[in-house]
Formats: sequence, C-alpha cells, structure tokens
Amino acid sequence: GQPVLPPGTRVVPSESYADDPRLEVVRRMLGDQQYVQARVVGEAVLKEHPGLGRAEFFLGLALSKMKQYEQSRPHFEAAIKTGDPFPERKHAHHFMAWASYHLGELDRAKAEFEAHVALVGDEPDSIFALGIIAFDEDRLDEAEARFKKSIELQSGPTASKRDVAKAWARLGDISMRLDDPAKAEDQFMKSLALYPDHYEVWSKLARSRDRLGKAREAVSAREEEKKARERVGLRPTESDDIKPATLQPAPSGPQTPAPNAPLAPGSTSPAPSPTPKL
Repeated sequence: GQPVLPPGTRVVPSESYADDPRLEVVRRMLGDQQYVQARVVGEAVLKEHPGLGRAEFFLGLALSKMKQYEQSRPHFEAAIKTGDPFPERKHAHHFMAWASYHLGELDRAKAEFEAHVALVGDEPDSIFALGIIAFDEDRLDEAEARFKKSIELQSGPTASKRDVAKAWARLGDISMRLDDPAKAEDQFMKSLALYPDHYEVWSKLARSRDRLGKAREAVSAREEEKKARERVGLRPTESDDIKPATLQPAPSGPQTPAPNAPLAPGSTSPAPSPTPKL
C-alpha cells in the first residue's frame, strides 16, 4: 500500500525519474545504519549508471553518515545538477549544508541551509542549523529567534521531543553566554523534561547552578549526567566522576526514513553541534 506521508508531501511517480531497484536496498541499509554496505551498493549502481541522481544522493548520504564529509559533497552536488525529480532531491542542500558545517565552512553551510528552506519552506532542522551558525558567529539575537522558531515549528503531537529539547538547550547556551544563569537553568530543565538522556545538558545545568551558588543542586545534576551516560551506553571516565560543585571551576560563559517513504531531514545534537540524522 501507499506510505503515510507528512501533510504537504508531494509524491513523485517513480516512472518520472531514472531509478534502480537496488536503491531501495540502499535506503533500507541507511535506515538500519549499515553505512558501509550502503556505500558499496551505491557505488555499484553508479558504476553501471553513471550520473544517476538518486544514486548520487544516497551515496553522498552514506559517506556523510560515515563522517567522510569532503567525499560526500560532490555526490550531493551531482544529485542536484542532474535535475532528476527523485523525491529526496530537495533535501540534498540540507545534507550538503551539514557536510560543509562539519568542514568548518560556515558561509557555504549557511547558503545551503537557506537553499533548503527556500525549497521546502520552514523546515525545523534547517532553521535550527541556521541558529547554530548564528550562535557560532556570536549573532545571538538571530540565534535565539531561529531556535524559538524551530521549537514553534515542532509544536504538534508528532514532533520529536529530542529535537525540541536540543533547541531549548541551545537557548540555555545563549543565556549562559549572556550571563543569565537563572534563565539558562530554566531552559536546560525544559530541555531535560523532554529528553532526559541528553547527558551534556545535565552537565550544562550543573554549570548554571554552580554560577547560581546552588551547590547541592549542581551535584544532583552531575549525578543525573552520570546516570544518563550509563543509559546511553557511555562509560564514565575519571573526569566524569561526581565531584562536589564547590570544587568545580566556575565557567567563563558559554530520521531514519520509513521504507518506501520520501526521506525527510533531521538531526541529533552531540556537543558542540548537531549532525545529520536520516
């Protein structure tokens, strides 16, 4: 049967663009995080069908997920240049933007995220990413507006709590940079209420409480950080051990695609910045 798609999604009939049945296999591999296998099959398809737009896109995605950002970008560029109207083509700018961001090319990343928004409208993860770039460049008013917009766009019942949580955490980062630890504490708590496994936000909450003189509460936050690390399978290092807040130096401031459904962007948020998510 036909997949259930988000409102506004335009389905492009498969007969209207060049394709290869093996690309659905690649799609499932990407969804299962089998990136090496996806790369191998994608390369095989391109060897037989040079310049096939959808194959270029999926190969770029596999390389990007393997953190081979420099190698991934030419494939995204090729996918766009083909002009093939395959369903995922409109998201190539998004993933090329993240590759550029991780390569430290903020101007290009910003241009690609803006190109994605121009194509698909207000997409929460690209809006969030533009906020990250503004924050990195110390344009805090713009960053705040972008993060708030990302939260606003994800207010429905199907919104990803994890994605909303990361936007609240970034608002907390802004408050810390503006020397408002009380506001930051509230924003970090909003983030953790949505996604308590984000251990780095527990650490940020502890630092905000250090600056507020809440020693006991800071220790509690660090204990929760350690529990969150254990929940996500990270083994604490010696530096992660819980220590009294009074001994901590005061800081100076600061989706997987469903089978047969068009790919939609998204992201995770490891420190210091998010990375693409299928």
